[in-house]
Order: sequence, then structure tokens, then C-alpha cells
Amino acid sequence: NVYGYPSVTGAVILSNYLKQDWLSFMKVRANYAEVGSSTGNYRLQNTYNKFGPFQGMGVYYIPSTLANPDLKPERSKEVELGLEMQFFKNRLGFDIAAYKTKTLNQIINLPVSNSTGYSTVTINAGQIDNKGIEVQLNGTPVKSKAFTWDINVNWAKNENKLVSLHPDAKVLQLASYQGGVTLNAIEGEAYGVIRGTDYVYLDGQKVVDPNTGRYLRTAESNHEIGNITPDWTGGVRNTFTFGENISMGFLIDVQHGGDTFSTDMYYGLSTGLYAETAVGDYRTAGLVHPGVNPNGQVNTTPTIGADAYGNVDGYRRMPNARFVYDASYIKLREANITYKLPKRIIENTFLEEAKISFVGRNLWIIDKNLPHADPEAGTGGGLGSRGNSIGVLPTTRDFGVNLTFKF
Repeated sequence: NVYGYPSVTGAVILSNYLKQDWLSFMKVRANYAEVGSSTGNYRLQNTYNKFGPFQGMGVYYIPSTLANPDLKPERSKEVELGLEMQFFKNRLGFDIAAYKTKTLNQIINLPVSNSTGYSTVTINAGQIDNKGIEVQLNGTPVKSKAFTWDINVNWAKNENKLVSLHPDAKVLQLASYQGGVTLNAIEGEAYGVIRGTDYVYLDGQKVVDPNTGRYLRTAESNHEIGNITPDWTGGVRNTFTFGENISMGFLIDVQHGGDTFSTDMYYGLSTGLYAETAVGDYRTAGLVHPGVNPNGQVNTTPTIGADAYGNVDGYRRMPNARFVYDASYIKLREANITYKLPKRIIENTFLEEAKISFVGRNLWIIDKNLPHADPEAGTGGGLGSRGNSIGVLPTTRDFGVNLTFKF
């Protein structure tokens, strides 16, 4: 019921001692922190769940997850070092931080044999290590009474690893998708591995069946075909100020790396829903897939047997790896324009400041690799919605007006 966690932090403003005209500010900081995290209700003692009334009688049932009275809180331990510097009267600067986090006693539902009367048991297991770097840059290329241009850039890279899981389990399935694809935490690897069927390869070349002209697929669906963790993220914000009353700006967001399994493409390429399938007459004449035959010779056999499901692509003809896409994107995340009322208009009122802003968000996907969907969109919520694109609604552009008054 009660647990404590400590933290300590310290900083030194070196610019107070290093007096230089070009150095406006310099600070070194360091901190260590531990954070505890609890779990949900009714996970320490077994209770009955209420199903609902049946002919006026209350119906209760035993849940499928076995509770654990010895459950401990999750605990994260983090060390961070940072350096912040500003130059030339704050016209140029940066803030850089490096961190390492160790998360212990994670609370997970571990699958158990159904013969126990339960399907999972709540336990403390696993250690995940995260390490990374975060960088922020700021600059003011132009500064005058009539016009000012400010730029802020951020960039972050995080590497994680599931160091240990459980003595009796090396793989924890986080979610499952159609086609036998799963999202997993695998001991010794980065969190969020996508598993499924893959192509069969010979000396790095995809192998084609010489009798059907179709790619061979692995019989097992436990091949690693992707990972949801991005390589890095970043953004650029530009702000333009005209005089004292008008300002405008925009924010560009970037994600590089990370994968997603497109169930939409899995079915859509098979049924002919997407424009990608409108290539010549391949549904009747077939298509020669690039690759080699099992004997190593270059494939020259066209696909055969047109049918109602299509004979070239889609879930009936391709391994799951065919439908894993890079989830990178570049987006115009936000644009805004603000007008501040001149002081002479409000100087004899009870207001100190008044301004109106017009804001738009999620305005434009400048570039992406996932066809026909937003790489950030997901079905449902939580971790299970990541790494799978299936029937998601188109993301919306949002427009708003902000009124700000200071008294």
C-alpha cells in the first residue's frame, strides 16, 4: 500500500564564473531518480466479476487472470546528464541531455496452461533498459524591431532492450493481428518485435516456385519481420514576429524508422481494392516475380491461375513480411497566426493584454511510406494498436480559435 522512491538533482551555472562576451548562459546539470508505479484494481486478490442479470438473478464468474498477493510495484531508475548553453545574447544555443533508465519488476500477465483454470497470471517479471539522447537547438537568424525569425529544432534517439523476462518465458506476446502476425517482447532484443511468415531466401534472393511462379513462404510464423520502435524522432518550429502585434509560425514533425503491419494492404492487394493492383493484365496473364528458383537460376515463370481472389498479391499469395511497411513520416503538425491588440487600445481598460490566435493542427502529411493510411493512426488504444494498420479512420485536420486575456 505504501512505497517510497528517492530522487536527487543538482546544477551549476558556469556562466556566473566564466565571464565572456559571447557566452550568455551555461549550465551543467545531473540527476538521479527512482519512480514507482502501481497496478490496477483487483490484481492482488481473486474476486468475482459481474456478468449481468439473467432472469432477474445476478450472474458472476471467475476472471481468467490469477491475482498475485505478493505483487510489487514497478520501479524505474534513471540517471541523466545535461548541458545547456546560450551564445551571443541568446541568439544561438542548445540543450543536450543523455539518459539511461532501468525498469524493474514490471507487472505483466504471463500466459499459463488453461488446465489451471486460468489463462494468465499477474507477476513481476522482466527488466527493460533504455538509453538515449535528446537535443534542442535554438537560433534567431533575424532580429529587429520590424521582424524577428526564431527557429527551434529538437531531435531524440532512444534505444531499448528487454534484458530479461522470466526464467520460464523468453517471449511475451503483446498483441496478435490477423494472418498470424504477433507483436512481442523478446528477451535480448528491442521492445516491440513484429513476427510472422517471411520469404524464403537463397543467397539473399527471394525464392520463387518454378511451377506456380509464386514466392515461397516460410512454414513458421515466428520470423522477425519488423519492430515498432523508431530510430529517431525530431521536429522544427519556425516563429515569425512582425512588429509588436502579429506573429505566425509552423511546426514540422518527423519520425524516422519503426514498422507497422498493414492488414489493409494484406486484404486490399488480394481483392483488387487498391490502385497498386491495376498493373497491366496480370490478373489474367500473370506476372514474373523477381527472384530465383530453388536451383539458383533467375525466375522466368509467370504466376498462374487467375481466380476470384487474385493470383499475384495479397494475403493468399504473399508472406506476412510483404505487408510490413516503414512507419516513417514528415508532417506539418501545426500552423498558427496570432494578433495582439495594441496597448494603446486597452491602456484605459482592466486588461493588460489581449490577443487572438488561429491554429490548425495535423494539416499535411508531407511524406510517408505507408500506403493509404496515416502511420500514426491506430485502432483502439494502448500498445496493441501500434504496429498494425487496419481499417483506421482518416485522421482529421483540426482548426481552432484561441482568445487570451490577461488582467
